[in-house]
Amino acid sequence: MQPFPDEESYRRALARVDELFEAHPDIEPGTPLGDELEALIDRITEHQAKLFAASLTSESSDS
Repeated sequence: MQPFPDEESYRRALARVDELFEAHPDIEPGTPLGDELEALIDRITEHQAKLFAASLTSESSDS
């Protein structure tokens, strides 16, 4: 899975997830929109995990 190249790409992905949920509240897995949503959520989750891990590393280095 490709990481987001920059913060703007990450923010656009978050906005797209919101857009999908608002426009299609009954979105189903296995459909094109469901697959798009799942891929976006996976990338966002991975990105956030890396940010969280980096912040923990930074905090422990500051101690």
